[in-house]
Amino acid sequence: MRKPKSVLEIGSGIGTLSQLVLSHAESVENLFSIEQDLFCRAALLENLAIGNWQKWTLLHSHEELPRNANFDLIIFDGYQYAPAVFDLLHAGTAVFVEGKRQRTRDELADYARRKGLDLHLHEHKGSWYIGWRRMNGSRALPKLVLKRDQCHEGICITRCSGCCMERDRTPEHAVAAGPAAT
Repeated sequence: MRKPKSVLEIGSGIGTLSQLVLSHAESVENLFSIEQDLFCRAALLENLAIGNWQKWTLLHSHEELPRNANFDLIIFDGYQYAPAVFDLLHAGTAVFVEGKRQRTRDELADYARRKGLDLHLHEHKGSWYIGWRRMNGSRALPKLVLKRDQCHEGICITRCSGCCMERDRTPEHAVAAGPAAT
């Protein structure tokens, strides 16, 4: 997966994943967080540590996104999205779906297909151990353990039209057209 510079998080909650994105070594430059719950919005404002080089924008809905928005990574951590948010998918967009969220995964896959993209979401289960380090390498905080039932990640790619499969097919695998020879 390429290094994401611009990230959209849908359903930010109190900021657990938001902070992981902002503190990741890949140095995300722009994080747009969509959260509708008032308690969570207040917690986000208190919980996030944003670097001087980073920009964080808290939104109520996708309708507040800039018209020319282009995201390297879209995180679905809630059902606070409208189908219009799928228009942000393009070849190269990485997608992370927190939790099981079968409906979200099905909608994503269906929309990607209709847009001419393939999106294969790979399932991960278990716990993640995360440790932050300061610039000098010393441990900044004790290790954090995130326990999740499962999550899914993948990257949108342009759907292959099948021409490469035809080109790579060897004669012994080719199927003859027309009536069988006698």
